[in-house]
Amino acid sequence: MLHQLLGTSVAVMLAALLAACGSSTSDKTTASSPTAGSTATGASAAPGATTPISSAPNSTASGAVGTTPVKSASPVSTCDLVTQAEAAAALGFPVNPGKPSEDGSSCTYNPVDTNSAGDFTFVTIQTEEAADFTHAKGSGPVLKSVITPVAGIGNDAFFMTIPNADGSPSILGTHLHLLKGSNAVDLTIFKKGASEGDIATLEKSMAALIVGRLR
Repeated sequence: MLHQLLGTSVAVMLAALLAACGSSTSDKTTASSPTAGSTATGASAAPGATTPISSAPNSTASGAVGTTPVKSASPVSTCDLVTQAEAAAALGFPVNPGKPSEDGSSCTYNPVDTNSAGDFTFVTIQTEEAADFTHAKGSGPVLKSVITPVAGIGNDAFFMTIPNADGSPSILGTHLHLLKGSNAVDLTIFKKGASEGDIATLEKSMAALIVGRLR
C-alpha cells in the first residue's frame, strides 16, 4: 500500500511539473512573437503603411534629395571660332591648322603654299574685351580710320579700315569688330587679289559663324 501511494504521489507531481513548464514556455513564445501587422515594439502598423527606406536613390545622408553637379561650360578656344576648313574656303587655298598666340587670345590660319597664295593671305581671329570693342569703335578720328556699322551681327559690329596716307588700300586691311554680350572679336581676312568689297563679304559671312559659337 505504501509503495502504491508513493508511486501515485510521484506521478501526480511529475504531471504538475510538466504542465507548469508547458504553460511557461507557451507564455514566453506568445510574448516574444509580435502579432501579424505589428512592429518589433509591439505597435500595430497603420493599414497600407510601407516599410521606411533608409536612403533613397540620389539622396544624401541627411535624407535631402541630392543632384548631380553640372559642370560649367568651358570657354571656347579661339581656334574653335573658325575651323580650318572654313578658313581654307574663305581664302581659296589649303591652310595649315590654326596657330594660337602664346596667350591664346588669337588664332591665325596661314596657307600651306605661300608661294601660290601670297605672304599676305591669312585669317586672324582676335578675342577682345567689350571695353576694347568700344575703344576701337571710337578711335576713328585718332587713327584716321573709316568706321562702317554692320547690322545683323551680334549685339553690335563695325568695319574698321585704316587707309594709307596716299589714299591707297591699307596694308592693315579691313577689320570686322563684333560684340556679343561681354565678348568681342576682331576678325581680319587678307586674300591675294581680293578687293575691299570681297574682303568685307567674306568677313561678314565668317563673323556670322563666330557669333553662333561665342558663349
